[in-house]
Amino acid sequence: DSLKLVRALGYEIEIGLEPRMLFVVNDDRPGMIGRLGTLLGEAGVNIAHMAVSRNRRSAKALMAITLDSTPDARLLEQLRKEPGFVEVRFILLEPE
Repeated sequence: DSLKLVRALGYEIEIGLEPRMLFVVNDDRPGMIGRLGTLLGEAGVNIAHMAVSRNRRSAKALMAITLDSTPDARLLEQLRKEPGFVEVRFILLEPE
């Protein structure tokens, strides 16, 4: 039985802990999940698992994602500049 993350950045969420995790707080509107998937895919970064949680009061949502590879700094900067993405954090839980 693996460890699970149940709360992150003020959102209730459930996702298994993995070595490479990406957290994106975004506007809660259609197309945000697809846009993130497209940007990661174009950069050759594969999503292993994803969980989404939203906070209706702030009209924001959290995407918690485990990745098969580490995104480079340029991709993370691109995500941070993307309209609708409020906060982007990448966490490496095990050294590569």
